[in-house]
Amino acid sequence: MIRKYILRLFITATIILSNNLYAQEDEITNDIKEHCTSFIINYKDINNSHGIWSENENLCTVSFNNGNGTIVHYVGSWSINGPKGYGQGYSFSSEDGRFISSYKGLWRNFQYEGFGHLIVNSRNPDGELITKSMMGVFEEDRLNGLTYLEIYNHHKKLSSVSYGMRNNHVIDGVSIVFTDKLATKVVWEKGKFIDVRESLLLSDQNNYKSVQNKYFDKHLDYFEDKNIEIYNISAIRK
Repeated sequence: MIRKYILRLFITATIILSNNLYAQEDEITNDIKEHCTSFIINYKDINNSHGIWSENENLCTVSFNNGNGTIVHYVGSWSINGPKGYGQGYSFSSEDGRFISSYKGLWRNFQYEGFGHLIVNSRNPDGELITKSMMGVFEEDRLNGLTYLEIYNHHKKLSSVSYGMRNNHVIDGVSIVFTDKLATKVVWEKGKFIDVRESLLLSDQNNYKSVQNKYFDKHLDYFEDKNIEIYNISAIRK
C-alpha cells in the first residue's frame, strides 16, 4: 500500500521532529491538579463546565460552554497554564450536540502546538456535509510545513487526498492532489490558485500498472475498473 506507507513515514518523521519540544511532560504537582479542577472558576461557567483530575492516568478532563454556541471538551496532559503535551480536544454544538471538530495531538497554553490531527465538519454552499481531515505541524493553532489533507463529501460520496505546504495555515506552493483515478499538481501562491495539471507519473493507478507490467507480466489498462487491487493502494475512500 504505497500511499499508506508514505503516510506512515510522514507521520513518523513529523512526530520525531516535533517530539523534542514536548516529549517531557511537566512533573505532576498539586498545583497542576488544582489548576485542572479549578478550571470551572477560571471560565466562570458554573452550570456547564467542570475540571476533573484522574489520579489513575494523570490526565485532566475539562468541559465548558464557550457562550458562542459551542461546547468544548478536552482530555489530556495539563500544566499550570492549561493543556500541555498530548491531548484530545472536541467541539460540539450546544444546540443539538452534533459533532463539529476534534484535535488529537500536542498542545501548549490552550493552543495546538506541534504535530496534530485536526478534523472539521462543515456545510458547503449547497448544504452538503463536508469533512476535512488535516495532519501536520501546528504553531499557535496554525499549520506550517507539509500537510496531509483529506476532504470528503458525505452527500456525493466523493473524496480527495492532498499533500502540500502551508505557511501560517495558508496553502502555498505545489500540492499533489489525488482523486478517484487522477493525480494532479496544483500550484498556489499564498492561498491564491495559480494552475493545475494532471500528473501521470504520480498516479497510484499508473504506478500500480507499471509494477504489474514490469514484474508480473500483467498488461493492465489505466482505466481497468475490474482490477480491484488498484484501489487497495489508495487512501481514497470507497
